[in-house]
Amino acid sequence: MELTQELFQKCRRISNAIQDFLLQTGMADARSTDVYDFLSRKGLVEKDRHAGLRFRSFLKELKESNLLYLIKQCSCVEKEHTLEWYFNPVHSNNNNIAHSSGKSIRQHRPVMDKQDIELLLNKEAPNVACLPVRNDKKYTPQELELKRYYPLAYEYWTDEELKIMSRVYALCKSVDTVASLLKRQPHVVKEKLTIKTSIG
Repeated sequence: MELTQELFQKCRRISNAIQDFLLQTGMADARSTDVYDFLSRKGLVEKDRHAGLRFRSFLKELKESNLLYLIKQCSCVEKEHTLEWYFNPVHSNNNNIAHSSGKSIRQHRPVMDKQDIELLLNKEAPNVACLPVRNDKKYTPQELELKRYYPLAYEYWTDEELKIMSRVYALCKSVDTVASLLKRQPHVVKEKLTIKTSIG
């Protein structure tokens, strides 16, 4: 399962709805069967005849892809070759979870909190580490000094790096975050993004 903007938004809607459900019911350690009916009535998960089998399969896919953090209330416990899902409300001081019952959501771009961004960067860092570096250039002292701060400065841009750039920016909407991940100068990254996404 690949982390896309569509998946991020889907998980955010599910997470928001689960938060509402848990706060309304006062439940702690709710199970997947507890939240499934609520989510299916809202059309957020697919209905099935097995009390949320497809929902649990979706959670399993998230877990196997290290993306379960997208549904903040969910935790998984492995017991005797089975997975048990538990849901608890998230307490946030900065409204990272938007509640559908109180205020309308006017956000047009997904905004990731600091923890989500760190997890995203940790997930993408190995991909950046595999990017090729050039061996056909002799760097000047000034260029070497710049590479102390931006190790991938002056390296060729590959299709894979452009995909990483677009993928991460689509989720975090932060040029500085993408530049930090790619180890490149922010203005260079912004120029590339402007070409690909017309953000300029």
